[in-house]
Amino acid sequence: MQRKVIRPVLTDNSTYGKLYLNHQFYTFTCENTVRHLNRDCSKKIKKETIIDAGKYEGALTFNFL
Repeated sequence: MQRKVIRPVLTDNSTYGKLYLNHQFYTFTCENTVRHLNRDCSKKIKKETIIDAGKYEGALTFNFL
């Protein structure tokens, strides 16, 4: 499954975008502010900055209660 986030709206406090799954719009997104990071995300600040743009391996999981 291909996941793509487009982030067209950047403010000092937040980042708004759209999430696409397999090239189809899925939902809107609201993330923390953008900060230019190293590719290894070593300067990512948890709950304060978004992950740097790029391609990443990942998994989509679901929690069922």
